[in-house]
Amino acid sequence: MNVTVLMYCFTQVTDYVGISMELGCFLAGVVVSSQDVHLAEEMESLVQPVKDFLACLFFGSIGWFPL
Repeated sequence: MNVTVLMYCFTQVTDYVGISMELGCFLAGVVVSSQDVHLAEEMESLVQPVKDFLACLFFGSIGWFPL
């Protein structure tokens, strides 16, 4: 939960400064990766089901493409 707040704060700060919001997300990722390994592993375990779901949607949409 704290990592989500960190990413949101970085996004808002970079948007306020006038820099792209994507750069804020990148900077938050750099901060998370430079922290303890436990935090990065916890985030990976939380994000993995979302990645799997989006991958299923992607490959499912390719399979249903009409000819």
